[in-house]
Amino acid sequence: MTSPWKTIANAPDQGVPRLPFLPAGVWPDLTVLRVARIESKKPHQRGKWFFVVEVSTDGMAASEAYAWVVDLSRGDMALTDCKAFAAAVLPGVEITEDIMLDMEGDKQPATGIRISAVAEARTTTSGNAFTKIYWAPRQQD
Repeated sequence: MTSPWKTIANAPDQGVPRLPFLPAGVWPDLTVLRVARIESKKPHQRGKWFFVVEVSTDGMAASEAYAWVVDLSRGDMALTDCKAFAAAVLPGVEITEDIMLDMEGDKQPATGIRISAVAEARTTTSGNAFTKIYWAPRQQD
């Protein structure tokens, strides 16, 4: 009998469990858990990339983790949203390609940084719901 594990090294990784999206509301104390750029795993969306930020509410009453996902195929609109996040994480730093590559890389320099956000529920002209996030550096106590 042939081993079923012969080609296991070629099997795609399962990835990490998907977190719920950051819901609408005011989030004064979020902690960045991870920043990544991932490719869609859906066969009909191969080559479509997303910028993903995972945050936790550690500083709040109940600690929960959420994700913010930006479809990078949205062009300048997506870049503007990503730049706003990076500027909240690194206030006063010019946001460049190198900064963004570093942020999503193995070193994860944004991990542990505390920021704040206001999330607004919106609807596109075609009727699709989404949440617009306004990021800001966390206000010190």
